[in-house]
Amino acid sequence: MLFLEGFTDGIVIFSQDGDLLYNNQSGKTFIRYLSQLEETTANQLPPSLWKICDCLLEGRKLFPENPLILTQEFPVLEGECLRVRVQFLNFPEIDAVLFLLILEDQNRTAQSLARLEAVYWSLSPRRGRYGCNGGVIKLVTRRLPSNCIFL
Repeated sequence: MLFLEGFTDGIVIFSQDGDLLYNNQSGKTFIRYLSQLEETTANQLPPSLWKICDCLLEGRKLFPENPLILTQEFPVLEGECLRVRVQFLNFPEIDAVLFLLILEDQNRTAQSLARLEAVYWSLSPRRGRYGCNGGVIKLVTRRLPSNCIFL
């Protein structure tokens, strides 16, 4: 499980009983932050995350043959959002129900996307900070005449 430590997303694996089986460093940080918001201890899964897992269990009852992944977004601070994806994790040697939570800081994801677009469009660092936001550059450049020069 050492390779999971390198993920920027939080990875949390736990049983239906609430036993924490694995938590990478980002996962620990996110769980600690959500625990403070919901006034639970850091070694407990916050109630908002348990609710998603309960919904996943209900979904399994309704659609037993279909693999389900539930997603929910939590506004954590003004202008910041945390996306949570929950799915079942199956290990043939373990009979218990296991959950895999992936906790994504959407601001970090947006910044990474902006950096990638800046490289793709060969933008200066300044333009990359201000002009690159989810495909806006593509839209603008399509509308400009072909002889237009970027400064």
